[in-house]
Amino acid sequence: MISIALPVYNGEKYIGECLDSLLAQTYGNFEIILIDDCSTDSTAQIVAGYDDKRIHYYKNEENLGIVHTLNKAFGLCRGEYIARMDADDIADHQRLEKQLALMESNPQLGIVSVWFQMFGDAECSVHYAVEPKEIACRLLFSLQLLHPGWLMRRQLVDEGLFYREEYRYAEDWDFLVRASRVTQLGNVPEELMRYRINPGQLSHVFSAPQKAAADRVARDQLEYLGLELTQEEFELFRRAFGCREMLLSVSQMEQLLELLHRMERANEKKMFYDSRVLHQVIQEEVYWLCLYNLAMNRRSGLKLLGSGYDKGLKLGFLGRCKLWVRMGLAAVRGK
Repeated sequence: MISIALPVYNGEKYIGECLDSLLAQTYGNFEIILIDDCSTDSTAQIVAGYDDKRIHYYKNEENLGIVHTLNKAFGLCRGEYIARMDADDIADHQRLEKQLALMESNPQLGIVSVWFQMFGDAECSVHYAVEPKEIACRLLFSLQLLHPGWLMRRQLVDEGLFYREEYRYAEDWDFLVRASRVTQLGNVPEELMRYRINPGQLSHVFSAPQKAAADRVARDQLEYLGLELTQEEFELFRRAFGCREMLLSVSQMEQLLELLHRMERANEKKMFYDSRVLHQVIQEEVYWLCLYNLAMNRRSGLKLLGSGYDKGLKLGFLGRCKLWVRMGLAAVRGK
């Protein structure tokens, strides 16, 4: 029923924990397509120590990299569903069972992931959006499904969806954006993965190649929507929502808010996204952006008022108090 695509490169430290978590799944009708991308450590010997016929080990003749290795794995998968897993992560024992139950009861869903816990060099819980319409809108700003937590219908691959090398380092975001145009995406609202953060990951998260690939995915979506941006406007959009360099001047905030209104008007013509949901997603993004600038005593955060995104904000009493206090301080001491 399920094929698990598991690429590995020099994974001797963690591949045992990863495989143990998969072999302990409460749902057992799966195969593991494990592709070794020319590891030079003891990965092969560790995998060979597992006596389980569900593990199928392949080794690339040369190092192909993550994109080509994943596409190769997809070609070898025989299951009705394809799951993703990374060699340094750990799956909850009910992960596959709960994901499959969600997919089987919702035929419109093409890919689902899960909420997860980060551990290692950073620790926190991450709860992405759950509703498909909201996920589709939030993809305009950021990734919304944990990549090694995917479970997807094989039909998507059979119909031509694959990873693209030119989007390496953001290949998962690119894949999801294209998938969202032909199917619905979802998340199981339970923490069913432990996602390891290590120095190797952190070193490339904001590297030039990763940023370039992510920028390309973001620009593709805006152009698909029919939104024409100057390079200055696009860099401002990514500064606010992509790189999280969120300190803006008053004029930059004004320019950004006008851009977001244009985004909504472009969608009204194309109707790619649910207009109400898109507005709510943008409203939330603007709120947090302004709140951050207010916390830094930037008057740009005051632009939330009268922007159109201040109306109907769902804030509790404490949230409103925090907002008004920060606005007062920024008005008096802000730059």
